[in-house]
Amino acid sequence: MTTPTVHRITLFCPPAIAALRAGRFPDDDALDDDAVAGITAWKVGHAVCSPARSAQETAAALGFTPFIATDLRELDYGRWTGQSLKTISEEEPEALAAWLSDADAKPHGGESIAEALQRVAAWFGTYPWQPGHTLVIAPPAILRAIVLCALDAPARGYWHLDIAPMSISTLSGHPGHWRLSSLSVPVATTAAPSAA
Repeated sequence: MTTPTVHRITLFCPPAIAALRAGRFPDDDALDDDAVAGITAWKVGHAVCSPARSAQETAAALGFTPFIATDLRELDYGRWTGQSLKTISEEEPEALAAWLSDADAKPHGGESIAEALQRVAAWFGTYPWQPGHTLVIAPPAILRAIVLCALDAPARGYWHLDIAPMSISTLSGHPGHWRLSSLSVPVATTAAPSAA
């Protein structure tokens, strides 16, 4: 019997973008110059990146020209994109409450949490993981989805995970048998993992 290859996946959450700091739904914002300056180069075997601008800029600051995985794009927040959470809670309280409690709800006209989870699960389940260490750079919403997929956790768990900007989470194992080793550990701007 062959022993499966063990993979290590580091999920890297980019620094906070202006929309997140202002409490708005993201709209493919760029990183601030200060955020880019705080990122140091890393060495890993393979890098995969969301098409989100902040993720691609983070990859460049880390020294990578990664594979862009379109299924790791940010959630489509529909008409809420660019709007503040405060405004939505005042103008559409029932819609926001439905979205926060029902993974299938999409009162904003965009993508439901369940749809995003299905998209990310399809990618995660078919991605040809390379032996060794892979870095995945994506927005926090997508990293939460990856963790849920890896753990085969239900969609309701989405709201029970918090992944902070400029943090890493770590998975190890092999397809169908993943373990969560760490979640949302702040990234030191001077330390980086090795390629091992």
